[in-house]
Amino acid sequence: MIKFKEDKNSLLNRINIHKQYGQKDITKWISSFVPRKKNLKILDLACGDGSQTLKILNHLKLKKI
Repeated sequence: MIKFKEDKNSLLNRINIHKQYGQKDITKWISSFVPRKKNLKILDLACGDGSQTLKILNHLKLKKI
């Protein structure tokens, strides 16, 4: 069983932040930081469903490296 240490206000703040920013597609923004070079490795921290990593991979495939 997981015991969370967040209080009610902290949790409500996180929910509000997610409502404001959680649904934004930031692929282009993230891709602007990824250098385009051969044999590049990207670490996916597994804090989501992997869709962001796949979008970045497809973005890099479209660019000639």
